[in-house]
Amino acid sequence: MKKLEKIIYYLFIFCISSVIGWLLEEIYVLLFKNKIVNRGFLYGPYLPIYGFGAILLILLLKKYKNNKYIVLPFSIIITEILEYFTGYFLYLIYHKKWWYYKGALLNINGFICLKSAIIFSFSSLILIYIIEPLLQKIYDNNYKTIGIITIVFTLIILFDFIFTIVNRYRVVLWIN
Repeated sequence: MKKLEKIIYYLFIFCISSVIGWLLEEIYVLLFKNKIVNRGFLYGPYLPIYGFGAILLILLLKKYKNNKYIVLPFSIIITEILEYFTGYFLYLIYHKKWWYYKGALLNINGFICLKSAIIFSFSSLILIYIIEPLLQKIYDNNYKTIGIITIVFTLIILFDFIFTIVNRYRVVLWIN
């Protein structure tokens, strides 16, 4: 793959994973808490933490795909570091916790816990062994169309991010 195609491919992974993560979170809250809540930081139906997590996992673990003894423990480490620091920095910046595992078994400051580690590690295996190879085939067969859609969707997420920061959190953008 050429460099630009590779960048667009990873943006494709980011977009798909962000939407899938949002859907899974919404279904979870609906099933277990019986309510509909936008669990995201942004207005739209996507959670960028899942997109970044998917990219990190693929970049760091795809080459070890044939060794599940490497993929499983490192998927736990990668996802839990990402979850911890994302939760921690969102809290530092906005003084709000988008997730909080206080009281959960083996939680660390309420940002990660054993349950999330298990869920995300198995989700990582599904990503590495099933979803990413499928997305690679879909992308390879339709890279021009998917590339255009991906760029448009990435711009929507970017504008949503800017709009959210400015509107919801009242951050002033200084433009000279």
